[in-house]
Amino acid sequence: MKKLLLVLFALIFSACLNANDKVYKIGISPDYPPFDMLVDGKITGFDAELFDNLAKIAGIKYEFKAMSFDGLIAGLKAGKIDAIISAMSASEQRKKACDFSDVYYKAKTIYLKHKDSDIATKDDIKGKKVGVQLGTVQEVAVKNAGALVQPNENPVVLVMALNDKKLQALAFDALVAREYLAKYPDLAEFYSEDDGTEGFSIAFSKNENVELREKLNKALEEFMKTSEYEALLKKYNIN
Repeated sequence: MKKLLLVLFALIFSACLNANDKVYKIGISPDYPPFDMLVDGKITGFDAELFDNLAKIAGIKYEFKAMSFDGLIAGLKAGKIDAIISAMSASEQRKKACDFSDVYYKAKTIYLKHKDSDIATKDDIKGKKVGVQLGTVQEVAVKNAGALVQPNENPVVLVMALNDKKLQALAFDALVAREYLAKYPDLAEFYSEDDGTEGFSIAFSKNENVELREKLNKALEEFMKTSEYEALLKKYNIN
């Protein structure tokens, strides 16, 4: 009897060790800078650094597995990866196949004007010609604000029109807006807001890895209260 108990104890102890030694495979598509990218062959970016911080807080081991973005959820369902962190929003369509963590980043819309313009607030674009990329959430936001929407597929065309004062303002995704702010010194930001989408979350297979999701949610809650989270946003110019 004593020998049997020792064997059972050894088995339980071994199982605990194996659980602690598990290395989670985290899917990421490193082609969306500054969130996900390859630098000198190494996966880096906001998502990679964020997950590293979360893993340390949660006390888990992990390794990234680079995949194409459209193959991530298929990889999750096939068991090739345990979770996804790759600037992925929890859309209603994706929720049918995945569970998601709490949101770790909310995308923003930035409004631009010519530096000579007297536009100061979002209310000021009512009745004005405002350029947006065709089919984006900004098109809806500008229309709801009462502006005369000027959609175009090519953001460069819109930027040139604003630069030449043929448009009164632009509304772009923040990443796109910052890119053109850096290139065109006559443009200026005058307003920003959440873009109204779901925001980015970590994805898990439906009804699986519940313990991992709970650990990462707790780590997210803790990390997003710290100055390190703000510093990470600033590092990648997405704050």
